[in-house]
Amino acid sequence: MIDGNVVVAQAQQGSVPPVWQVLRAKTSFFYQHAALGMLGLLIGAGVFLYLVLNPNTAFERGSDTTTASGISLWRNIDFVVLSVIALVSIYVLLKNLAESANADQQVLVIMPEGFVISTDKIQTYAFSNIHHIAITLNSRGAATIKLTPLSGSLVIHVRLDKRFGDTEQIAQNILAAREHFTAAQVAAQQPPADR
Repeated sequence: MIDGNVVVAQAQQGSVPPVWQVLRAKTSFFYQHAALGMLGLLIGAGVFLYLVLNPNTAFERGSDTTTASGISLWRNIDFVVLSVIALVSIYVLLKNLAESANADQQVLVIMPEGFVISTDKIQTYAFSNIHHIAITLNSRGAATIKLTPLSGSLVIHVRLDKRFGDTEQIAQNILAAREHFTAAQVAAQQPPADR
């Protein structure tokens, strides 16, 4: 059994066995996402300013904007959409700035017997409880590790983003650690050879 709290505490203190691979979150990951939030906010503010300075303009979708009520309706829709974009952008900006402040506390630890991820919560995965691992990569560079438990319960999806580095390499390292664990388990169950 892996105690995730103990593993994370050891990783954060830097006192880990040499067979552990400790990956720390990179602050640049959070700054890049905060910059995207800021960009969304600036674009939204620019469009808002454009609409305010041009009172007879609306971004419409195949509707009649020749009447005052048509323009008014679409302008109201535009302002609602811009408000949603602004709120999402502010959320992305503030969330990533807040997470960048504790990036040094976020770790991913790959061990011979499993792996632990500590971001906003600690997630512990012991290879002894896993029947199968599958990896899926998406176009944005994130990886999803699908863990099939021995118990036959639902597949667990572990999403890895780039905060710890190259997600494909990390997923491959987890898969290799699982294969070493399985090989060691099989070798331990075989009777000793006669001499």
